[in-house]
Amino acid sequence: MKYQIKATDAQGRDTQFLVDSPDEKTAVSIVRSRGFFPYRVANVPKRSQPVELVHVPEQEQHVPSGVAMVVIIAGSILSIFMAYSCSMTINNQGGSSVSASSNVRIGSTCRATGKCFGARLKGDLQRSMDMHAAGDSTAFMQMFATGRLVAIPEGTVVSVEDLTIMGEARVRIRGTTEPVWVISQWFN
Repeated sequence: MKYQIKATDAQGRDTQFLVDSPDEKTAVSIVRSRGFFPYRVANVPKRSQPVELVHVPEQEQHVPSGVAMVVIIAGSILSIFMAYSCSMTINNQGGSSVSASSNVRIGSTCRATGKCFGARLKGDLQRSMDMHAAGDSTAFMQMFATGRLVAIPEGTVVSVEDLTIMGEARVRIRGTTEPVWVISQWFN
């Protein structure tokens, strides 16, 4: 089966991969192992020809894989996006864990490794990442104004309630009652 995977690189730029893999989880692990952050997966019709990993960004980016690194998600307008950016510690583990952080597991307690944000709905988390990739700071900030996104300060303690194969985590911030969706790599 072939999967088209959209991901961001270490500088927050959008890119996509076409991966020939037996299942979605393995395809996502392949992209993660190259130092990218997958956020959307789609099946590709069988008539598509490429069978090897094909990297098709606008400019080829070389990001070392298999090493720990800290990256900052930043938007086009730094003064807006940087306020809600998260430093992400990436520890590639050959696809053995859903999360890039070995501490982020269902039932675990962990901390935000940088200033970041959470979404009340998982779909809003995906939309906010799309806005970030497109540099749409106005729509991004409107989601905060309407309460669909909430700021999470660095060091905030959360408990993990759920994880998806794409590394999204439903967490409950200590002292609150409503869970929010975040990117698991933002926590450790």
